[in-house]
Amino acid sequence: MGLPVAAVDVGDIRAMLPEQDRRFVTPRDAEDALLASFAALCGDAGLRRELGLRNRARAIAQFERGRMIEQYRAVIQRTLGEPGTGRPAPLPQQLQNGVAQ
Repeated sequence: MGLPVAAVDVGDIRAMLPEQDRRFVTPRDAEDALLASFAALCGDAGLRRELGLRNRARAIAQFERGRMIEQYRAVIQRTLGEPGTGRPAPLPQQLQNGVAQ
């Protein structure tokens, strides 16, 4: 089982979570909102379990080791270019519209 997350909005934390669970990511200066997120999670075991399951599923789907290696390899290949051509490698289809889906 995964873990539920209530956090301050720093770095890529928001992007790492499933969209429906980003409501527990609060602005840096919103202490009351962060406390409310903690209270909601502390007071509802079912909600914690639900968030944990979704977070784990997203982590496996988006950040699994093999997938991350392939994404880094693609970045390096695009940066260095297509072997023997001196041209940048084409951007993978899933990255053409921004962040990997």
